[in-house]
Amino acid sequence: MSATIKCVNCKESVVAKEGRRRIFCHGCGNKVFDLDEQSSLVNCSKCGEEVELKEGRRRAFCDNCGTKAIDLDEIATTPASPAKNKDAPPKDNPESAAERRTRIKKLIKNGAGIAELMENGATFADISMSGFEAHELMHTKKDIKAFEKLTRSFNLDDFGFGDLGLDDDDFGDLGLDDDDFEDLGLDDDDDEVYFGKYSGSSSSAQQGKKRGNQKECELEAEFEPMCKDGNSVKLSDVAGLEDVKETIRGMILAPLKNPEIFKRYGSEAGGAVLMYGPPGTGKTMIAKAVATEVNANFFYISSDKIVDKYVGNTEKKIAALFSKVRKNLPAVLFFDEFDNIASQRNSENKITTMTVNALITQIDGMKKDTTGMLILGATNVPWSIDSAMLSRFKNLYLPLPCAEGRAKIFEIHLKKNLPKKGLNFEYLADETEGFSGRDISNICKELRRKLAIRELETGQTQYCDMETIIKKINLAKRRPRPDVSKFEAYNEDHSESML
Repeated sequence: MSATIKCVNCKESVVAKEGRRRIFCHGCGNKVFDLDEQSSLVNCSKCGEEVELKEGRRRAFCDNCGTKAIDLDEIATTPASPAKNKDAPPKDNPESAAERRTRIKKLIKNGAGIAELMENGATFADISMSGFEAHELMHTKKDIKAFEKLTRSFNLDDFGFGDLGLDDDDFGDLGLDDDDFEDLGLDDDDDEVYFGKYSGSSSSAQQGKKRGNQKECELEAEFEPMCKDGNSVKLSDVAGLEDVKETIRGMILAPLKNPEIFKRYGSEAGGAVLMYGPPGTGKTMIAKAVATEVNANFFYISSDKIVDKYVGNTEKKIAALFSKVRKNLPAVLFFDEFDNIASQRNSENKITTMTVNALITQIDGMKKDTTGMLILGATNVPWSIDSAMLSRFKNLYLPLPCAEGRAKIFEIHLKKNLPKKGLNFEYLADETEGFSGRDISNICKELRRKLAIRELETGQTQYCDMETIIKKINLAKRRPRPDVSKFEAYNEDHSESML
């Protein structure tokens, strides 16, 4: 039963629906009535006259026509009618498993997530046979929780067989027998395809293993080493940073080039080194140079290649990456912007936690035999990296280039294919104190571009002179420079790990 009640405050009519214990006015927000507290004005449903429901009374009758205007006990005890699902089958005509799967597929095509599918009676088999992968049906956090409930007996990291990606061992926790398969609407063929060895068919188990190997190969195909012919950078090409290059030769190159000697003294070649410093100091260039010096395959990895928003995919990609590297030894595995991949773990960011855990597992496994594999990381914010991850790396600080190094960088970039007059590289180095190698490189590239444009406009050869370069340097000085003191302080605290 329902009744129309007038708000005492604004006189708006408010409908008291079945199952509600208190009503609020949509016009002014005032509480129109509470079943046990307040009196209200009720409109008679027959003649429309106002009837007062006095405080403490449970029912009221119209004085004009005698009709019962409201009975609070009926409103409180009569349950609200549940929303009807137009796609749900009538109770007197239960649907078959095939019909249910057809209905579930229709809901999926209309954008339904796992939570909505479960509310509509979907089973694990329905979802697995829908032709959609599980992560495609997880649109909200509610869907993720529903997915966890649906697969409570499973390890989500291993969830991926067939369309959903489960392996044979996962089904053991379900304890399914032949009768259960009949209830799910599966025949013998479905049993063999989806449940491998539990169907008694060894060939189907081999097919499942073959599919798993195929997916692993597909993941590994995403990580290809850089062509050796395309990577010709050597340490001698890196201007300045003489102390850093000397450290690299002793800490990295010597063990990789002479593994037998170092092994006799119980020191393995390879390992993991974290390069840190201000932006533009040549971290990526040095990583490529190391790979060239030891004639190794170079794998360049950024965070977008391995971090995935779907549960379990990041760990699979990391495992596939290390598997690919081991098949292409000797190899240098370079993680650019390492802080995006291995930042501090916390309870709020589960993706970061899973990524760091997977990386630590692979690095610890690599320590059993590091011969031929070197991991290099580069970061501008080493203090943001997870402490457990840092403990597994040697630290290498790359500072801004000194005056001699800056002069060498100018000489390298302005030496070839450029008409020039009276350049003083030492003076240019003095004018660019605090500049990184990338800053100087950008100045030279911009200068070359401007000179080329001028020649097109005038038809005359343009010469690079000191006045033109100084103008470019003065423009570059307006840009903000990184705070080097923070890096130097961090280096003082962590420099011992270079030894």
